[in-house]
Amino acid sequence: MSRKTHPNHKALVREIEAFIAAKDMGANYFGKLAAGNSELLPRLRSGGRIWPETEERIKRFLASHNSEADSVVPPLGVAS
Repeated sequence: MSRKTHPNHKALVREIEAFIAAKDMGANYFGKLAAGNSELLPRLRSGGRIWPETEERIKRFLASHNSEADSVVPPLGVAS
């Protein structure tokens, strides 16, 4: 049975998808960087839910990496 994106997370999924498209980043890499969970976006797309604290962490990540000056996200393990 295929689940649909949880109604409360549709806007967040759209925002993440726009971000990863603009940064040319994979969904799993985004999840690892933003929340420490490489399965984050696939799980949200399939209807999973997340804790409010995790959602806030994702939103902070998006806000801090969405400026024009920060167009490149460093690889894992590389300090910026």
